Amino acid sequence: MKCRALLLFFACYPLGLPPVAADQPDTRHGTTIITHPGYSHEGGFTLIAQDSNNPQWALDLSGSLDLVAHLPMGSGYWTLYVEGSTTPAANGVGAWLPQANADLGSALNAKGHGRVQLSVIHFTHPFAGGALSLGLLDAAGFLDRSEVANDETRQFLALEFVNNPTLKRPDYHLGAAWHFNATRRHPGLTLVAGSSHGLAENGGRYDELVKVSAPDKGLFFAAEGYGYISRYLWRIGLWANTAPTDHQKHHGGVYFNLDGNEERLRWNLRAGAADAGSNDPKAFLALAGETSLKTAALGVGVAWSRFPRAMPTHENQFHIESYLRFDITRNLCISPHLQWLWPSPQDSGPKAIWILGVRLTQLF
Repeated sequence: MKCRALLLFFACYPLGLPPVAADQPDTRHGTTIITHPGYSHEGGFTLIAQDSNNPQWALDLSGSLDLVAHLPMGSGYWTLYVEGSTTPAANGVGAWLPQANADLGSALNAKGHGRVQLSVIHFTHPFAGGALSLGLLDAAGFLDRSEVANDETRQFLALEFVNNPTLKRPDYHLGAAWHFNATRRHPGLTLVAGSSHGLAENGGRYDELVKVSAPDKGLFFAAEGYGYISRYLWRIGLWANTAPTDHQKHHGGVYFNLDGNEERLRWNLRAGAADAGSNDPKAFLALAGETSLKTAALGVGVAWSRFPRAMPTHENQFHIESYLRFDITRNLCISPHLQWLWPSPQDSGPKAIWILGVRLTQLF
């Protein structure tokens, strides 16, 4: 966590804002930092292999690249995030069960092929006692944050333990975000507003990003309050999306996030409820934790999702993940992990899915 703390300090230093752990908007998780006077950058490579007990699914091999830079300008600063991804295997585990690998296919073109892309470029400046960011944003960097379950490159790999699945945020969208820091004396607030469709929703096409008034598009709004109670950091958020879905003109929801620290155990509790599309969960609850062993860090997470009755094959779904993270060097770690999902969202194959994988992360 020292690497992230450094990143947060240098991101806030040009604004004169006090860095407070776990409450600052983040750009990308799992990366180390090299600092220069008035400038900072970080990066990392992640390689992942996954296989399952379904003989119809192929072994999945994937990789990703992350490069972030902060460039001060006047009393504010620019944030640039370049992201790369390999092409997902057509019959791999992730193709059939995308929630098993939150790092898979994070940068794809219109044909679904991996590429290197500019995912984020925005300018942050002091405004109304907080910090205002404008441009191409990553809403996940401002909402539903956690120090325990938020980093698919070093922590949990399953989607349910990275972000709340009932929070249907756009992926790298044009918008604005305002963040007011919490302290031990008063709570903080984050507001996000922008297009309902980001790069992923627009098929990876940048020219579609600016077409915010298209008939099938709308606006995304979110408000999140957060604060400290003893050793705990709580977050409560509301969101709305005016883009039409398959059964309604707009949708929205509420979510809750709680981080705790009990000596050697760090844990996170997430809950959410939403009125979203028929393929999305309408209720969600997850508990995840990480503890330090002698030679590794052990993480265990349990999640429950409830889907609309229109999907009776898996109205209730359970997902469990455990991992061990071995730090080979300060910037290199290897993490074997095991996942169990019941019931399988696929009609064919075993009803309970087991996924065994290994992840290698190199920071620079």
